[in-house]
Amino acid sequence: MYPNLRWLMIGLVFLATLINFIDRQTVSTLAPIITKELNLSNQQYAGIASWFLVAYSMSHALSGRLYDRIGLKRGFSLSITLWSIAAMAHATARSAGMLSAFRFLLGLGEAGNWPGAAKVCTDWFPVKERAFAMSIFNSGAALGNVIAAPAGEGSLGYHRGGISNTDTCRLEEDPSGRIGSSSWLDDTGRFSSFGAPNTWADCPDGGTPHVQDFSHLP
Repeated sequence: MYPNLRWLMIGLVFLATLINFIDRQTVSTLAPIITKELNLSNQQYAGIASWFLVAYSMSHALSGRLYDRIGLKRGFSLSITLWSIAAMAHATARSAGMLSAFRFLLGLGEAGNWPGAAKVCTDWFPVKERAFAMSIFNSGAALGNVIAAPAGEGSLGYHRGGISNTDTCRLEEDPSGRIGSSSWLDDTGRFSSFGAPNTWADCPDGGTPHVQDFSHLP
């Protein structure tokens, strides 16, 4: 009925792969900020990275079996929901243990993208088109790696501007790809988005910023 629907399907898988790789690379890009704020040693940061890889490795086989049992629609819905929640939860991490747990959950969810993408290629494309279909979704991984660095640098630009003594600036990831957005959590617990690159002229609700020097960061 819709002979070209397969191209829309692979386009959606490309988008999922793009967001997948932006999510996973953001922590590496923001490592100077994260290690400073959470007082992490090099060994602790390496351990955090390892927990992601352990979960990612385990989840490949588990996700492949899951997609075969429940199908593409429910499989992708489960994987993307899990990694999106895990990515957003990074903003609440206040210790190495919390960040390790969120990275583990991120690895569990993100690994499902690959068996799911392979299944889309085999289920929706004839043999003569499968290599091209695979090249489309795989390009999302390369492009995600390219985008992650400037997205992280953009958030660092906001972060260098300053942090209030009474308010908390949080670097947060969300599943729509708006990585590194800055939000202000005031004393009443309300969030409000604001800011211009590198400067915060005024604080929400009349707060006074306490400027911290991040000039030593790359």
